[in-house]
Amino acid sequence: MLERYPIYTFIEERCESIGIGRSEVARRCNFENVSKGLQRFNALCGGDVGSPGMRMILDTLPAALEVDASELERVVMETANIIART
Repeated sequence: MLERYPIYTFIEERCESIGIGRSEVARRCNFENVSKGLQRFNALCGGDVGSPGMRMILDTLPAALEVDASELERVVMETANIIART
């Protein structure tokens, strides 16, 4: 079970709101290999917000989730701050 970081909650709630699943998010983030996209997506939801490999998802996720980039960045920063304190 993934810890419920703010990024996890934000993504899950947004997916539910617009009626898409994780596989569709991976496709919208330009992953041709959906399985690989889901692995990265799960790592992101688990708090991996700072690694270089997350850049592709973080760059494409606002459009995939139909949100403003600043809104996503706020949630990423909240998550990073929680991780830094632990």
